[in-house]
Amino acid sequence: MSAKIQIDIKEINSSEVIYNFEISKSLNKYILTDEIRVDYGIDISKVPREILMVGPTTIIGPFAWLLNADLQINTVEEDFFHNIHTLRNKLDKFLPHANFEGQSAVEAQNINPIQIDKNASAVLFTGGVDSTAAYYLNSGKCGTLIKIKHADYSPHERKEVDKYIQKFADYHNVDQITIGTNMKDILNQDYINAKFGRQLRKFGRKKSSWWGRIQSTFSIPALCAPITYLKGIDTLHIGSDLPKKKEKDSLLQYISWSGVDIQVSREVERRQEKIRYLIPKIEERDFAFDLRHRYVCNRDIANINCEKCYQTFAGFLAEDFEPDKVGFDYHDSPYTILEQYIETYTDENSKMTTTSPACWNEIIDRLLENCGHKLTKDQIELFSYYKPREYKYDHYNLKSRVFPYIPEPIDYYLFNVYNSQF
Repeated sequence: MSAKIQIDIKEINSSEVIYNFEISKSLNKYILTDEIRVDYGIDISKVPREILMVGPTTIIGPFAWLLNADLQINTVEEDFFHNIHTLRNKLDKFLPHANFEGQSAVEAQNINPIQIDKNASAVLFTGGVDSTAAYYLNSGKCGTLIKIKHADYSPHERKEVDKYIQKFADYHNVDQITIGTNMKDILNQDYINAKFGRQLRKFGRKKSSWWGRIQSTFSIPALCAPITYLKGIDTLHIGSDLPKKKEKDSLLQYISWSGVDIQVSREVERRQEKIRYLIPKIEERDFAFDLRHRYVCNRDIANINCEKCYQTFAGFLAEDFEPDKVGFDYHDSPYTILEQYIETYTDENSKMTTTSPACWNEIIDRLLENCGHKLTKDQIELFSYYKPREYKYDHYNLKSRVFPYIPEPIDYYLFNVYNSQF
């Protein structure tokens, strides 16, 4: 008999909707809480239940398919119902451990079409390079910035990000909506990663985490469904730093609802191309841009321990554009700062690696081409011979090798013992 997961709306409190779900006892170890909470910051009481169910169904759906559990909901929007079945079948090739054959993606008692009076577009906006480029590429049509707020940020970072995005929206005269959610805290991510890490590595390019590979990819756009209904949004634009051929992006069309189009901005593809595209936009605007990936207590690049921030810092520097114009502070020559960072990477005893060697290669090539006359001989030599060491997944990691083959319920007991020791 298949395990079951039932999701329903527990209550709606003006801007917040709370969902509860019941699960079979065998799935308890995968769940940390039985509530999904989403706060939209605006009144959602008039949003049809069919649209409100898009987000939680997408959060729990892939998890249910992974474990061959029956996912049951009361009502669902018709387009979304058909699309998510297609998504389930497409994911089959990326998650071969799960046997999706013959299983329904979701069982619904009521399947109803919901029409949206569509005449606008929105951008999923974090304030970084990718989403800022996506906004300007679609600024003639975009009237709303949507930010998803979850557990990735500390309280201080969250406050600073919210403040910056609001300033960006005010300057550009567009609406800004922040969606708060606990979706990252619902599933036992560590246990799922331990059991299914090998399968997750087949999906995308980054670390083999359920959050990074599956949940964030599909759930974040899906949570925007009520906003599209209220704002009449027909197109949701997403900035992405993934290469064009990555299947992950093309799968986003299968979480569509009510004819809403999910588009990954591709007019400018690679990250360095986006930086070049953004520079004239920045220069012609009297606005304090801040494109850091991570916010810390100050802006000093020396205190930022984030590779993506350094990529942004180095990316603008490589185009002969001062990084202090996009949110970075520094008290030394920016070329010296980058030299010290690269030296750390090239040290034989350093364990520092990157998930983006192609990005760094392009940055260094552009730096030598555009700024060679500003570099010392030692810097030119260092940058010329720099070869980024790509992050390699540890196939010999104890958890990834052992846990997929340990029978239940012994696996969960050993998982907890392992985590308590390490």
